[in-house]
Amino acid sequence: MNEKVTQYREQASRYWNQFSKKQKALLLSTIGLVLVAAVIMTYLFSKTEYELAFRDLNANDAAGIIEYLNSNNIPYQLSSNGSQISVPSTSAAKVKVDVGAQGIVKNGSIGFESFGADGLMSGMTDNVFDVRYKNALNGEVERLLRQMQGVQDAKVIVNLPKETVFATPDQEQASASIVLSFKGGYQPNQAEVDGYFNLVKTAVPHLPIENITISSNESMFFASGSVGGNGKNALGEVDEQLKIQRKYENDIRMTVQQFLNGQFPADKVHILVSAKLNFDKIHKKEDLVEPVNKEEMKGIEISV
Repeated sequence: MNEKVTQYREQASRYWNQFSKKQKALLLSTIGLVLVAAVIMTYLFSKTEYELAFRDLNANDAAGIIEYLNSNNIPYQLSSNGSQISVPSTSAAKVKVDVGAQGIVKNGSIGFESFGADGLMSGMTDNVFDVRYKNALNGEVERLLRQMQGVQDAKVIVNLPKETVFATPDQEQASASIVLSFKGGYQPNQAEVDGYFNLVKTAVPHLPIENITISSNESMFFASGSVGGNGKNALGEVDEQLKIQRKYENDIRMTVQQFLNGQFPADKVHILVSAKLNFDKIHKKEDLVEPVNKEEMKGIEISV
């Protein structure tokens, strides 16, 4: 066995010595290039290409998606801020369909589906039902607002009055406080703002528009363009004047905000507008009398 090994080694040595130094260098370089190319090709073909599957996620939705991926042994990449998740390109379509079918992404809001999640409807007390109903209603309104153009996120708190058996003239009404976050400095126009108010009004029972407060995460308050009151009483007139004043202040605030957004960071600029409008009504009556005799500037003699 050793003799054969020695024989093969001597043959290889004689074969190698037949080449010149230049040929030996060229042969070694060729072998090296082939090995490097083989390593690169192996790396490229074995490398997993990732595709961005989910973006603009909040912490709750990101945690739900990660739990799903881990349970199915699907690799993923999470962005530094935790709002984007990438999955292998070959699995991206299936992951999106499965996540959507299971309702994992809720945009951080829990809707009316929570009532049937644990099958505890029959044993639920009135207090627990009221709390869960209010939370579900908040979540549904948040989802609706996020579907509006330019809205990135929404936080809604609805205050519902306690239901009574007997109808009373001074029955409490619902109220809602809403904070909106917009995409990339988006500034809604008045028609879109009115859409926010009408959407919330129709989604929440017994909620008048005047009981809805909407602001942005930059402390900008929005006013509904609809003017209440019938103008036949003092209360309706005052309410109309207040709404006109708020709309005027909001228009100025939005104009200044748009101008300063191009000069300073949005989180560094806080604008407060206080306008005083004059709603005084003046009744003036004028009796104009012209002289009949313009040469002598005399009028008509009515007494002698």
